Amino acid sequence: MEWDEIIKAYPDNADKIEKARGVHERISAGIRNLDIPRLDRLQSEKDRVNIIPVAELAKICADTWTEIFEARPGFDVEEALSRYISQDEVLDDVTGADEDFPMFVRSVLTVFFHALREKNSGLIPADWISGNCPFCKSYPRIAFDYESRRQLFCPLCGQDWTFKRLTCPYCNNHDHNTLGYFDAEGIDGIRVYYCNECKHYIKAIDTRARIANDAETEDVLSMYMDDAAIREGFKEAP
Repeated sequence: MEWDEIIKAYPDNADKIEKARGVHERISAGIRNLDIPRLDRLQSEKDRVNIIPVAELAKICADTWTEIFEARPGFDVEEALSRYISQDEVLDDVTGADEDFPMFVRSVLTVFFHALREKNSGLIPADWISGNCPFCKSYPRIAFDYESRRQLFCPLCGQDWTFKRLTCPYCNNHDHNTLGYFDAEGIDGIRVYYCNECKHYIKAIDTRARIANDAETEDVLSMYMDDAAIREGFKEAP
């Protein structure tokens, strides 16, 4: 993540971005001390939840929270993390509606799955052709278009893989009559590709027209395209 580029793009939110950088750095340091498991196979999306060390990650979350805010969190972090993972949301009755907790959860899960993928990279098939991630089965939010290929990027574990350019990665629709795209006036090199069958969209960075940062940074820098897609009635990655 290129934090300085993000601050440059969103100067009005510099304080929040610096806080997010601090959270990410502290969580990364904590996860480096974990014993990342070796897997004997790739996990299904359902099994993925079972390999998350909730207690250890909750402790990292709580310790990071204490460092950032100079006070222990006023809620049960392990329960909140467990319920977030199982239901993919932060519940008000668990977290006290604290707006900062989702940032901690996303950061700790992303860093953990990056480390898990790196430890188990030998399990990732080289000939993967599906639209979801070959490692953790998440769906992409962003793609990079090169001269002869489209590269998808997983928002959870960071894995990338090649995919057909004129096919929806979410439902595998390849009917050009129900696929389309739009871009933003005055901004070169970023498009939203959408599917009218499943109503999902993906952002694509055209590397021939734009000098690109890493995928995670580009995803943040192009959030205005998410807003435009959602206004048009399309949905983020499932």
